[in-house]
Amino acid sequence: MTVADQAEVADIARRVTRDPAAELLEWTATPLAHVGIIDTTGGLYRVTGLARTGEAEVNWSCVLKVLLRSSLDECLDPASWCYWRREAAFYGSEPALPGSLAAPRAYGVVEGTDEIHVWMEYVAAPDGRWGLDEFRRAARAAGLSAGAFLAGRPLPAMPWLSRGFLRSLLADGGVWATRMHPETGDAWRSPFAERFGASTRARVLQVWAERDALLSIMDGLPQVFGHGDLHPRNILLPAGVDQVVAVDWGFCGRFPLGTDLADLVYLAAWFCDVEIAELATLEQIAFAAYEDGLRTAGWDGDLRLARLGMATAVALRLGACMPGWAVGMLGPEQARSSELLYGRSVDAVLAAWIALADVYLDLADEARVLSARLGLAQP
Repeated sequence: MTVADQAEVADIARRVTRDPAAELLEWTATPLAHVGIIDTTGGLYRVTGLARTGEAEVNWSCVLKVLLRSSLDECLDPASWCYWRREAAFYGSEPALPGSLAAPRAYGVVEGTDEIHVWMEYVAAPDGRWGLDEFRRAARAAGLSAGAFLAGRPLPAMPWLSRGFLRSLLADGGVWATRMHPETGDAWRSPFAERFGASTRARVLQVWAERDALLSIMDGLPQVFGHGDLHPRNILLPAGVDQVVAVDWGFCGRFPLGTDLADLVYLAAWFCDVEIAELATLEQIAFAAYEDGLRTAGWDGDLRLARLGMATAVALRLGACMPGWAVGMLGPEQARSSELLYGRSVDAVLAAWIALADVYLDLADEARVLSARLGLAQP
């Protein structure tokens, strides 16, 4: 499989082996499974090879992620939630992250007009469904990272970082505002919408009606550097070390406190990697671990702010959009790929999402109450 030219691979082999004179002898690229919700990922590969360094022949390996210029206009703007070059810029900046949250080491970024190659370290980690201990470990790492910024570490300010991620995601004229428009959105013309029930549909529309007020709540919360998509499928947990390695940094930037925790727990449920009956216990354990990370990093603020950030993020990113997700992911054209993605039938995914919608919308109710108690902007 030809995914890069020989000269590019030879350069990367020299970087991986840390020998500027290494000679590339052979190499191969094997596709890796990846989640492709938007069209900015053109492929993910484990690249392995053989190189001569001095008198020895050594095996080497790394990962190649191919980024493609998006067909969506909103993904071409550096200020957008889905800016297609953001992940390449992140790895090119050689990020130094606080605490135990880390990214794979970058070996090189090769930029083109419509395609970018991001070469990074291959991180070996156990595979399989997470238990509570894995969520606890990841939540504490997210808390340590957030707490470092709340305790005084300067927020990065590069122009390609996301700012106002949810405001951009839900902006008028974008994919979600168009799909979920109460009068013209295709989410409401689909037979999937009826399955959510009248009460749930009304609650979804209420979140959209209160969108600006809920976004203002997020703007008023303490801000940290966040991953933006920190769910188990984007996390590697190497054995024998404390490090929590996150991949897919395409949404990273400035986020309200609690956002990465929201994604860790509730996007896991969206992916059907957590059963609904497990959510209450999982959230309790993950929040306690996140709190431990915040406190260990030196932040002594009001934990209700973290809770409010988590609840509001879930309400806006997930609660406001579940009928739209059903249209976008579970229709006849997407059914087979979605069954592979979620590991269950379309009907089973839809049933889970219908139940989850009310969980997400209950968090919207909680956000309204918490914001009033804290004296913040209210819907």
